[in-house]
Amino acid sequence: MATLDQLITEAGLRKTELANETGLNAATITRIAHGEATSRVTVVKIVRILEKYLNRSINIDSIEGLNITR
Repeated sequence: MATLDQLITEAGLRKTELANETGLNAATITRIAHGEATSRVTVVKIVRILEKYLNRSINIDSIEGLNITR
């Protein structure tokens, strides 16, 4: 299992770049990566971009440390 931070690094992205691609704020991505509660919809936005850069599928449930509550 990988953390969100590890996947972002592996994709070669900065959080600001990922934020631009997802339409989210970089601070929001940081908070999500550190376990702040978020919705599955928001995580899906992030994961879709990471999948594009990593050229592979990512199972949301396999990302360590996420707090998906809604």
